[in-house]
Amino acid sequence: MMKKRRLSVFVIVLIVIMGIASIQSTQAHERRVGERLGDVLNTDIRVFINDVQIMGYNIGGHTYVVVEDLRAYGFVVVWDGITRALHISKGASSEQARIIPDNLQPVGSVAFPFLYSDIVTYIGSERISSFNVDGSTVTRINYIADAFGRYVWDGAKRELRVFVDGEAASIGQIPTIAQPTTPTPTQAPTLAPTTPPPTPSPTTPPPATPTTAAQATQNRPAIVFWVPNGTVWHSTPNCRSLARSRDIRSGPTPPASITRRCSNC
Repeated sequence: MMKKRRLSVFVIVLIVIMGIASIQSTQAHERRVGERLGDVLNTDIRVFINDVQIMGYNIGGHTYVVVEDLRAYGFVVVWDGITRALHISKGASSEQARIIPDNLQPVGSVAFPFLYSDIVTYIGSERISSFNVDGSTVTRINYIADAFGRYVWDGAKRELRVFVDGEAASIGQIPTIAQPTTPTPTQAPTLAPTTPPPTPSPTTPPPATPTTAAQATQNRPAIVFWVPNGTVWHSTPNCRSLARSRDIRSGPTPPASITRRCSNC
């Protein structure tokens, strides 16, 4: 009888010890907000949404984008402070897409850490994985492509393009914008002149009509500076308009789309 009682006490003590160990183990595995989960790596992959570039991040071999940045790419991102949730849906852009500089850091090197966050992210009613990177919430670009369109990977160009609403005609083919047709001008009837046209005086030279392109070329220095997707060229890289630009190009001739000089330099 005494042996059975001792055995029962031993079993109870053992169960209590195992329960305490289980609780401690569970508490040890609970994530803390701001806990470092890993590293974001530098990548040479460029990411686009409907041909507009967006900043991409390499986490665990997958490409991530900032959820808040999607507001400039045809999405509505709503923050619910009560449930600490971000909700992504399609809609009109409420922000302007920024110019994305080329990443000149070595591919695979550590850019910064990514952290655990208690903020949850939803597409519709479906919860998707997300992390905290540099104070912003990031999620995989695949989730956006699967929910709203498709994505195309070009290994030769190292480009990942997401097309929403069937913008991609086929895999690997980027849709082209149709050029507007020029209407055929209506020919005015030819009228016989009643008097001969006046002969200009030889002492009066005809007025000069220089073209805008010629003026721009004449006033342009030997080396000019510009940024990709910009509309003006600069005479100096120290122009205050370029203060926040990281990708500044230079050369004797800017791209054909850049025809005006910056008014600040």
